[in-house]
Amino acid sequence: MLTPSTTSNCIWKHQSHQLKHYHDHEWGFAVKQCSKLFEKLCLECLQAGLSWRTILAKRTAIRLAFAHFDYHIVAQYDENDVRRLCQNRDIIRNQIKIRAIIHNAAIAINIAQEHTSFSDFIWQFQPMEETQPQSAPPKEAKQMVKALKRLNWRFIGETSAYAFMQAAGLINDHDLDCPKRTVVDEYNHFRHRYSE
Repeated sequence: MLTPSTTSNCIWKHQSHQLKHYHDHEWGFAVKQCSKLFEKLCLECLQAGLSWRTILAKRTAIRLAFAHFDYHIVAQYDENDVRRLCQNRDIIRNQIKIRAIIHNAAIAINIAQEHTSFSDFIWQFQPMEETQPQSAPPKEAKQMVKALKRLNWRFIGETSAYAFMQAAGLINDHDLDCPKRTVVDEYNHFRHRYSE
């Protein structure tokens, strides 16, 4: 989770080369692939109480450990998998979070079955009107949390939902004077137009 400053939503990119690369090439760019959206939600879960730099440093290992976040596979994980994951020094070895991800994978399958796709469910919470950079969760983040909690999704709150929306491109929160804001706008417009 990258909590924005009241003066700049992009100031965190200067903390490390890895964060700058993430800011320049991932943050805010629209994600439509179901497994990638599930991944971003799971990473927000794992990040709780930790720095985003820690998550990025472990992300490759986390992807491997969770089958690249294919929720059809993760939903089948059993106690042996939980023990395996808790012994993996390359990932976040928090059993509560690990169990939440496995639980949420089954919820994601149900969502995909009840909607056109998991992606369509998530993208219904995109703000309808173009927004300026935010400093607090918009009403759509609150709506997303309410809808997910109603389905028994674990480890989700307004702040993490907002961070997820920023990361997955539902909201473009790059600063108005950030060079990447226009790049993200153009990419997202193209993505929406040609991915329907």
